[in-house]
Amino acid sequence: MAARPRTMAMKSLPEHLYFDPRRGSYRLRLISGKFKVLGKEREVAIAVAKEYNRVARQEVAITVESLLSSTYEFDEPSFGDQVDKLLKRIIHEEQPSEDFIRTMKIDAERTKQFFSDVPASHITLQHVNEYLEEHHSDASANVHNRKVSWLKKLFAYAIDESLMESNPAALKKGSSSFHVDLSRSDTGLAIIKIMVINVPVLR
Repeated sequence: MAARPRTMAMKSLPEHLYFDPRRGSYRLRLISGKFKVLGKEREVAIAVAKEYNRVARQEVAITVESLLSSTYEFDEPSFGDQVDKLLKRIIHEEQPSEDFIRTMKIDAERTKQFFSDVPASHITLQHVNEYLEEHHSDASANVHNRKVSWLKKLFAYAIDESLMESNPAALKKGSSSFHVDLSRSDTGLAIIKIMVINVPVLR
């Protein structure tokens, strides 16, 4: 029996990912045949489904790995070629400070070089991890989170430009640091200072 054709709402979703209109959420069919609810965020659900299909479904994983290990040959331009245009729009719409503009321009150059041969629609969480490892492997948790936020922002604008369907940086877990400082007051009582650095918001 032929598979039931997908509705218009689900035609652009990865294989085995479905939208449940009754609950307003996305569900992924696992290799076990069971369904896993991925929540209501479309971008996150698509990114998770693509990564799961690549890793768990071997016929997909083999194809993707062979593509990642070779030079891309697509009519689609590389994401690196799109970065300048996206950065120009970010600056125009958000009007950040001069200091932040300088920081973004440095990040943009790194991004252009790293994604110089990768089409926007083919970027995955694996690319995000490799980018962070190449450029920020020794960075503090605070810096690491800012660089993840930079990629999230850049990919969000790329989605708005119809260059991507999902934001792979949205899958990246933020780093945190936990520091305990023990000292004694003049009265001999111990004072415990605990500082937790949360994931920052890129502004």
